[in-house]
Amino acid sequence: MRYRTRSDGAQFSSDVAAFVSLLGQAEYLQLLLKLGTGLNHKGYVTETDDLRFSLELQLLNLEFLRIQTNGVFAGMPRHLHEAAEFVVGVGQTIPHLSERARWELRSKLLGGLKTNGLRPIQHEFRIAATVSHFGYDVTFADLEGGQGGFDFLAKRGGKAFEIEGKCISAFYGQAILPQDAEKLFLALAQKFTGWTDDASIPILDITLRGRLDVNQSAISTLIDACNSAAQSRATSVVTDYATVSFLGAAPEAACDRLSDIVQIDRMSTWTNVFLSLTKPRVAVRLQSVRPSRFAPNVLATLSDTAKRQLSGSRPGVIWLHIDYLDPAVFDSLSVAEDGPSFLDLLALAFLDSPTRPHISQLIFSGGPRITRRGEYAISQFKHAVYNAPCCEFGSVRLFPGGGNMKTSGTLTGAKAKSLLSKAKLNFAVPSGPKETSTAATFAFVERLSTSSKPADRLIASAALLVRALNLGEQGRSAQAVEVYDRLLAALADSNETIFDEAIAVALFNRGNMLGELGKHNEALSSYAAVVGRFGASDVPLIAEKVAIALYNSAKLLERDPTRTKEAIGAYQQIGRRFQVSRGIYPQAIVAEAYVNMGVLLGNSEDAVNVYDVVIDRYRASSRADFREQVKKALLNKGRVLMAMDRTAEALDAFNAVLAHPGTSKARAELWAIFWKMDVLSSLGREHEVPGLCDKLVESIDPTMGLELREAGARSLLTKASILRARGDRIGEVAAYDALLSRFGLDPDRELVTLVIASQEGKVEALTSLDRYAEALLACDEIVVLCDGRSGPLKSPEHVAWALSIKAFALAREERLEDAARVCSEIIGRFGPGSPTPLLDTAAKALAERAAHSCDLGRYEEALSDCDTFLATYETSTESWIAGAIALALLTKGVSLLQTERRSDAIDVLGTIVARFGGEAEPPISACVASAQDLLRGGESK
Repeated sequence: MRYRTRSDGAQFSSDVAAFVSLLGQAEYLQLLLKLGTGLNHKGYVTETDDLRFSLELQLLNLEFLRIQTNGVFAGMPRHLHEAAEFVVGVGQTIPHLSERARWELRSKLLGGLKTNGLRPIQHEFRIAATVSHFGYDVTFADLEGGQGGFDFLAKRGGKAFEIEGKCISAFYGQAILPQDAEKLFLALAQKFTGWTDDASIPILDITLRGRLDVNQSAISTLIDACNSAAQSRATSVVTDYATVSFLGAAPEAACDRLSDIVQIDRMSTWTNVFLSLTKPRVAVRLQSVRPSRFAPNVLATLSDTAKRQLSGSRPGVIWLHIDYLDPAVFDSLSVAEDGPSFLDLLALAFLDSPTRPHISQLIFSGGPRITRRGEYAISQFKHAVYNAPCCEFGSVRLFPGGGNMKTSGTLTGAKAKSLLSKAKLNFAVPSGPKETSTAATFAFVERLSTSSKPADRLIASAALLVRALNLGEQGRSAQAVEVYDRLLAALADSNETIFDEAIAVALFNRGNMLGELGKHNEALSSYAAVVGRFGASDVPLIAEKVAIALYNSAKLLERDPTRTKEAIGAYQQIGRRFQVSRGIYPQAIVAEAYVNMGVLLGNSEDAVNVYDVVIDRYRASSRADFREQVKKALLNKGRVLMAMDRTAEALDAFNAVLAHPGTSKARAELWAIFWKMDVLSSLGREHEVPGLCDKLVESIDPTMGLELREAGARSLLTKASILRARGDRIGEVAAYDALLSRFGLDPDRELVTLVIASQEGKVEALTSLDRYAEALLACDEIVVLCDGRSGPLKSPEHVAWALSIKAFALAREERLEDAARVCSEIIGRFGPGSPTPLLDTAAKALAERAAHSCDLGRYEEALSDCDTFLATYETSTESWIAGAIALALLTKGVSLLQTERRSDAIDVLGTIVARFGGEAEPPISACVASAQDLLRGGESK
């Protein structure tokens, strides 16, 4: 596209209208405010300034249609010129963008309003306009997609350049950021109590060792040090952080003179200086001994841009804009009386490098200024253009007149970096509370609110709206509600349509703030007021607020199980309104509403029908947000069909999720794989499950949500179960190892439970493979996991099981002493009188310890354990203890024989044969067979 160099009033109006249609009136006013104030990084301009500039910007907005030529009225402040320039640039660009690019641009603009500001985007459009003025066709590569990682592609006469714009703050790499200094000074104005002499003003100096820390504790500590220094009239030290020095005191009568000195100090030393306006008065200088990181940070930014964002297949141009620089300061950085300037050194340090042969030019800009032409003026910036000393694409240049950076033996890129490391560069802005200005601004707003002129009331309502929005962004929801109430009260009797957007936005945002405060019924009433008053509006922005008000109402109603029907009704309203007004109702909200409504309808045919509406309506869309909703609808439909035993249809739904375009590792895809595994198992297609399990687990990383991590662990347990059924015990062990490797260190209790289940399955498989040494290690790991703080709810049962298997494995490895010791541990941990009694496990361990003692020749110990066990359990008829009774009787009989009490032994062995002779269970039948052999041997003797 090409930007127009001149336009008449009608064309200018068209540019503004295009901008407003893309963004919406309320967001448009917000954007003008942030651009006009230079509110690039939150906190650089105070809340008071926001209101003042808001009023000016609304006045500018009313003058837009009167503009007759390029530029705006010369009487307007400079920050308003920048805002107008940006609006015109965006307005001219919009008609040339694809639908996708417009969507990306809108997202960027709205994101800039909510996060770090709009100055980087403003810089991009400034670049596009400049390149276009040089006769190049400009393609917005980052918005259109598929062009590369750079911002623009400029083409003219067979030449093509890749351009990347960067916008940084002059405070980039400083130890003290203006917004942080502001926080400290505001707190100091409220909490400074170290001076009681009303006739004088103390002067303090705060010297930091590093960065200014603005967490509440650090600020309180620094203020305490200020109080201490003022009270003692000496120096107060905050260890390893700061020193606060008392410099002296100025007479109260010299306050005006002190204000002048503060201003001189700020401008001459670039030090943050604060002078309070109310008693107790205090003047504070704030500085840090940490050197500025501005130069190395700029070089790192340029280096990363050249490496990652420019392809290297065309000449590359980087334009770095430095915000918050005065024109005079920019001149001092770009021009030196003797030798290279600061920007000369930056350019040489960057351009003189063999790793960046594709870079053709580097541009620095900053220092805003107004160029006046009669009664009109144009917003411009100072700039410096540098040509690379050696570019692999030759001497072709995008911008004419650039300085040729030549290296010599005495001044190379490496030497430039060395000189930059010694440069001292600090910037500061005036900071401090402005109570007087705040009071005056509110008085002005109140006067405008009661004016008989609609234009005045519109200005006042916009100012109040912006204030409320800022309060909401700062988390001050209750105060924001108060401002919205003031705005709505001021417009309560108004019937002019020009106020509709302000009222709709105020009611809607008021509902949001009340919701954040937990006042859900009041929030629902505010949303209902939006729907009731503006439900029939055909203004896109208002219709969007109506739709989202219904959506937010439904989300609040969902929280109360008794109001599910009301929530469903709210979602249904969104669908009905969309059917009537497709052109103005936002489809993204409609799609989300239908998916959420399907969830509330549960496992029913109605839910399936609702999901089908989303799938049929948006399946062909290329928009990422619609694709995501289609995937959710398909996934939820599959779950409902599973619950309705329509497994074949469910499988089709899950396959459709995986086949639909979009991110391959999104939540919907991963859940589709998980539930597809379940469906395949129910259809007898278990052989397909292990491969799906591997695919699922490969896509899950530790940063994903707990539910998905649990799903990955469960899928590996399913895989192990299938391999066990096939008789593949080695593959089963590998599946358990995969689970332990990926999820073994996860602290979540549910995952710890799954890890323990995996360890237990692994133990069973290893013992079946006679791999007892590995089984012993797994048993120990189970005990460690269960004894930890994140162990599962039934930890004692798991520990008892693991110790029992450990004793068995030790016995199979003929480590009878160790096996007996583990049995003793079981008895101690789970026997009568223990904190966690598991008497059945302890009883079996007692019988087994007796057997091990007998095998070790400790017959008296064996007999003691047998008698203790049999005294409690010999007459029991419960099946779980039968094997232990048989073992205890056999052990007792053997021990009696070995201690030559043959008659008693024959009685005990006879009891085994008489009681268990008909048993077929291997442990009991083995005891019977051993008893019979011993009896035959005894009779022969």
